Amino acid sequence: MVEWTFPRHPRSVGRARAVLLRQAFEWRVPDETTEVALLLLSELATNACRHAAAPRDRHIRVTCAVLDDSTLRVEVSDADPHLPTPRRAARRTSPAAASNSSPPSPPPGAPTAGGRASSARRSGSN
Repeated sequence: MVEWTFPRHPRSVGRARAVLLRQAFEWRVPDETTEVALLLLSELATNACRHAAAPRDRHIRVTCAVLDDSTLRVEVSDADPHLPTPRRAARRTSPAAASNSSPPSPPPGAPTAGGRASSARRSGSN
């Protein structure tokens, strides 16, 4: 098991990834496991840097251990003495959902997809 501490700063995420990558190489952790661990570490360390309700001068701690041939444990802790409070995500319309809806109909006389304006003629006028 190894443990590192980093300042609670966004640059620490990249530094933590570099240290974990080097350690995983020394421990001969398979590449796929290392990639997943690096992604996990990035998420957890970013959250610790951004969301911890602790002073900026406090540190985050990263702990890693090889538990068996296929398990690498990664833990990240911040200086916040309180556990996170579960919250319900806000409902938002995603850009993908908005793009899947049909576009509004153009007003009469507006250019159509072919680039020509359409118009309605009154009967009897010329």
